Amino acid sequence: AQRMASEDVWDQSAYNQEMWRLAYADKAAAGVSTRVMNYLCFMNTKTLFRYMRHDEQLRDIAQHKPVSIHVNYHPEKELRMESIKDFYLNRKASALDAWNGGEGRNTHSCIGKVGLHTNSMPMLTEKELQGSRLARSIIEAAEEWEWSGRGPFRFGASGAFEASWARGEWGTVPSQWRKDSLYVRVEGEIYILMFLSEKWSFVALRCSDEQVTFGQLRSPDVPKNRLVW
Repeated sequence: AQRMASEDVWDQSAYNQEMWRLAYADKAAAGVSTRVMNYLCFMNTKTLFRYMRHDEQLRDIAQHKPVSIHVNYHPEKELRMESIKDFYLNRKASALDAWNGGEGRNTHSCIGKVGLHTNSMPMLTEKELQGSRLARSIIEAAEEWEWSGRGPFRFGASGAFEASWARGEWGTVPSQWRKDSLYVRVEGEIYILMFLSEKWSFVALRCSDEQVTFGQLRSPDVPKNRLVW
């Protein structure tokens, strides 16, 4: 209560901080017992829309039904609540499909996914290359990669996606918030590859349906330099 009265702090943040804060100097710990609930049973809408609905077993109402869903992660709260009600109570199997994992309705494109506002991905040019440390690092390394067990593939210097199983293109993502990402267009789909800078691995989001896959260097010897920052 004292922090809420004297600081510009979100009430839930202050509550969580104080609950876990250790005793120090003359300040005693809160002394409350903490019970962490199963997040698949007492979930929020981030878990539901970004992860659980894509899992065959967890989205099967006969196998799993959450106790409660806190509609707190997305701005379209009332509309998403209607979709959740239709899915679980009215057994409408497609009720959740209208929404992105992030903000907005599902456009079956890259718009509205991971901070993107366009479905137009630029070809890799010298200008794009010079403006992206991530793209330069990958080309300079000239390493082979694998993706969800499929490999090898390479990020060609000309913007060609070179794999034994497919041919496509790759380039930088047109968003100031996605300096950690590249796009790959292959087999008629666009994927946003979000890289873990120090691990030389990535999480790939398929724009059409938000399917998540993973990739990494084929070599177990990860370069010491970071990919992005």
